[in-house]
Amino acid sequence: MATIKQYVNLPRKPADHHGSSVLIEVGAAQLGEGKIGTSEWWVDPVGADNTDLKYLSKLKRCRMASKYARNRRDKFRNTLILPHVGGDKYKASCSKKGDRSSPKEGDEYETWRKIFYTVHWMNQACKDTFDAVKARFEDAFKLAFIEIEKKADSQTKVDEPRTIATPPHLPHLYDRRPVLSNKPFHLRIVVLNDIYDAVAMVMTWASTQSKHLVLNIAPEEFSDHTATHWLRSARARVLPNGTWVNIRKYVNKTGPSGLEVDLTAHKIFSKAIDKGKSLKVQVTFRQRDHYLGHSLGNFVCVRINEVGTAAQIQRTILQTFTHEVGHGFQQAVRREALFKPDGGRDNPKWEDNPMWHTNDYGGQGPHCHKNAKVVVDPAGKTSSGFTYVHDAGTLCTMFFRDDAAVDADGKFCDHCLPRMKRVGLGADQMSLKGWGRF
Repeated sequence: MATIKQYVNLPRKPADHHGSSVLIEVGAAQLGEGKIGTSEWWVDPVGADNTDLKYLSKLKRCRMASKYARNRRDKFRNTLILPHVGGDKYKASCSKKGDRSSPKEGDEYETWRKIFYTVHWMNQACKDTFDAVKARFEDAFKLAFIEIEKKADSQTKVDEPRTIATPPHLPHLYDRRPVLSNKPFHLRIVVLNDIYDAVAMVMTWASTQSKHLVLNIAPEEFSDHTATHWLRSARARVLPNGTWVNIRKYVNKTGPSGLEVDLTAHKIFSKAIDKGKSLKVQVTFRQRDHYLGHSLGNFVCVRINEVGTAAQIQRTILQTFTHEVGHGFQQAVRREALFKPDGGRDNPKWEDNPMWHTNDYGGQGPHCHKNAKVVVDPAGKTSSGFTYVHDAGTLCTMFFRDDAAVDADGKFCDHCLPRMKRVGLGADQMSLKGWGRF
């Protein structure tokens, strides 16, 4: 008997072992001598590591399509229906009806999920960096019985020092024709030099009698997506109740991090200051907020512009890859439904993930705080006023930010990994996550 890897999330394709249902055929002569009209079928779990049935409803548990099968041209045919989870092993057996003394045992089937991916790299350095982490990237998901298979790679249409994340799927970097095959199970990965969000910031001089105002936002830099993208709006008014007036043409960038507001030539405001009056001046600008990468449906991008040795850069990028793709695989899980021994819903009852948190403690989206502790947020940016920092041990790759304590191989912790084995990666779930979009 062989152990067959069956990719239960994919549409049925028997030749490639795709699909959650497997047609099994047994010759009547294999069940004993004489004419046997009806066979009896059952399924046995193999080993002790299969998913606890409390996480599976009756319809999602492994079973045979029929308990009995009639003889058709000296053959018995039945269908093994496998659960959506990864890492379970099952074996189907049959015998003549009412006599299990000499069963015919079939192959063992081990449940896997498969995802395909295509890579777009911006230059040779991007390609080399991805190639250096590719094997470890794929290995991190094999632990959850998810096999990710590379289908193609190509260079992006442009090579730019930094890329603005608008729109977030970066369509200017690659051709969307032909459409990716095997949707909604095909991931598009872009490896680029650097990426940033343009964050709107407001500077207000509440009361000033100066005609020449300066601002330096270093070490941050203004957005240079276009020549004028950095400046969103600028206005001023005479205090206490003057009308707001547009002063954009009086605002200039003096460097990547500096600007000036020169109202010397503005007749109204210059005259008001000469008369001893004060102005309120407000400038809204866009600055670059660089980050490691992001995911959106079946799209992931990761930058290589990191600080450190080649090994340190690869480690950071590997962690970013597994983290962002982990989001695409619905991590981190907040809670899971529980079921009764007979497969019915338990009233309903949920099992919470104690390591789960979301934006109120830092980051965007669901994350894991295994081996972290709660502290007052020093930046004061979280809605809760608190955040997570490393405590002791290794952090999960689903920790909400880059940290030296995150698993060096980008692996998932012992709270996330079993939940990723149990998560559904079928067509309906992936489509709901936007995996058919890009």
